Amino acid sequence: GSYGLAALAAVAGVAVFGALLERLFISRVYKQEFLMQLLMCYGWVLVLDDAVKLIFGAEFQSMGMPPTFAVAPVFVAGTPVPPFYMFLIGTAFAVALCVWLLIEKTAYGKKVRAAAVNPAMTGALGVNTTLLQVSVFALGAALAGMAGGLAAPVRSLVPGMGLSILIESFIVTVIGGMGSIWGALVASILIGLTRAFGSYAFPLFTEGLVFVLMAIVLILRPEGLFGKGEPR
Repeated sequence: GSYGLAALAAVAGVAVFGALLERLFISRVYKQEFLMQLLMCYGWVLVLDDAVKLIFGAEFQSMGMPPTFAVAPVFVAGTPVPPFYMFLIGTAFAVALCVWLLIEKTAYGKKVRAAAVNPAMTGALGVNTTLLQVSVFALGAALAGMAGGLAAPVRSLVPGMGLSILIESFIVTVIGGMGSIWGALVASILIGLTRAFGSYAFPLFTEGLVFVLMAIVLILRPEGLFGKGEPR
C-alpha cells in the first residue's frame, strides 16, 4: 500500500540477493576471463525472468502512478512535465552524486579503486578484499533494485523488461568510459537526448542513432568520453 516502502524493499531485497549471488556463483569465476562473469550474470537474468513468469505470469501489468505524484503537471518553459518525472531526474542526479562521493572521497572508495587495479596487493596490505567484493556487488544490485522501483510507475511490468536496459548499460559504459561515474551520467543524458530528438526526426531509426553515437565515440575516443586510456 506504500510506494515508498515498496521501493525501499526493492533496494534492500535486491541488495541481499546480489550479495548471495556474488558469494555463491560470481566469486567462482573471478579468476577466469571477464567474459565468464558476463555470461554468468546473463544466465541468471534468463533464469530469473523465467522464474518471474512461473510465479506471476507472463502478461503485461501496470502499477499506476503513486497517489502522491498523481497531480497536475508542472510547466517548464511552456512544456508540461509530470511531477514524477521531475522526481526521477532529481533522484538520478542525487544518486550519481552520492556514488561519486562514495568512490572518490571516502576510504571505502579508495579501497575499491585499489582492489579494482590490483586485488592481490590490496589484500596484502590488510584489506578484506572478499568483503569488499561482496559490498560492491551488493551496492550495484541495490542500485538496480532502486532503478526497478523508480521505473515501475512509468513502464509496463513484464518478465524480460530489463533486457533492453542491459544493452543500454553496455552502450553507456562504452560512451562514458569504463570506471567513470560522471562519464556514465553524461552518456546516459546523451543517449536520452538522442532518443528523444531522434524519435521526432527519425522515428524509424531511433535505435540506430544510439549505435551511431556509440560508433562515433569509439572512432574518435576509443576509451570513452571520460575514460582513461592505457598507459604507453
